Amino acid sequence: MMMRALERGERLEGFYVREEQKAHGTKDLIANVPPPGTKVVIVDDVVTTGKSVMDAIKAARGADCDIVGVIVLMDRREQGGEAAIRALVPNYHAIYTRNDFPEIGEAEAWDTPTSKQYSAAGSR
Repeated sequence: MMMRALERGERLEGFYVREEQKAHGTKDLIANVPPPGTKVVIVDDVVTTGKSVMDAIKAARGADCDIVGVIVLMDRREQGGEAAIRALVPNYHAIYTRNDFPEIGEAEAWDTPTSKQYSAAGSR
């Protein structure tokens, strides 16, 4: 997102929340931590349970950031991820959901040992 903004003449600052706090060096949980009070949007690729997004929210709040929204590329619509995230940050948007890709469900139905038809992924 930062690179695309720069291509359009806009500069966006970014930070990265690690899965675990570093055991060496600066021992930071957040790389390039924003100044306190900064309005931020949490961005992630895929949501299932929402755990990684909720961990990022917790870390950003711990750095005194003001989280104004969450954007994810794909919400799998499984295991209550969206609801869990919305409980923390109501402004949640998934660019795609699993419903946008019905063929995924079809392929998973084929990937069973007893099915007569296998997807490419299931025929390994």
